[in-house]
Amino acid sequence: YGNIGEKQFRKLYDEAVQRQSAVLSLLCALSGVSSLNELSDEPLGGCMQAIRLLCSDAAGLYSAAWESVQRGAA
Repeated sequence: YGNIGEKQFRKLYDEAVQRQSAVLSLLCALSGVSSLNELSDEPLGGCMQAIRLLCSDAAGLYSAAWESVQRGAA
């Protein structure tokens, strides 16, 4: 695939990896809390929503990166 396709793929892929890394960091931070019961519902709910959004974004970005490679190969 061409240089433009490669740049687009790399950009999308890097964005997806950043989101996955953010999810892992958030999960590590939550695992360090001695008791999740100490967190009120609002912050804990916000953390879960952030995880869902970041994972959804990462999946979409990986898919778009793959599509950009497929378009470049055609």
